[in-house]
Amino acid sequence: MKKKSILAILIAVLCFSAVCFTACAGFDGQTPQDILENVYGDTEYTISFVAEDADAPVADMTYTAKSMPTLPTPTRVGYVFSGWYFDSSYTMPYSDGILYLYMRDVVLYAKWEQEALSANGTYDIDYCASIVDGTLVLGLPLRSTIRIFTLQIPSIRTRIR
Repeated sequence: MKKKSILAILIAVLCFSAVCFTACAGFDGQTPQDILENVYGDTEYTISFVAEDADAPVADMTYTAKSMPTLPTPTRVGYVFSGWYFDSSYTMPYSDGILYLYMRDVVLYAKWEQEALSANGTYDIDYCASIVDGTLVLGLPLRSTIRIFTLQIPSIRTRIR
């Protein structure tokens, strides 16, 4: 009886091992990305964007397991874009490659942080000027002085709603 039990256990272990090795043999050195591409193929999924008060609307885009997009970076006056999130409470951030874990339609939310103003009131301003045709009159003296001006920005107060 003892020999039959040992023989039964040995046969069970061999069968289990054969099943495991057979299941693993189907992936012959494929990466997880290769496996996803084989499973999902060219099935298209939509990424919708919620970017409240952005300077321009952000258009939806599609992705497949074989083609992951580069996400847009929206702009908003007075704010800095802090990234895309899967939830409106900004607890699940988007990162490159994470869409492989979803493989479905998703909605991404833009997180904004208010732009901080410099404490000492000094700002760099890019300025470009040119002389418009017909505005320069020959024979008139040019002013030789250049006036430097100071830009003062009033304090900004925000309301908490």
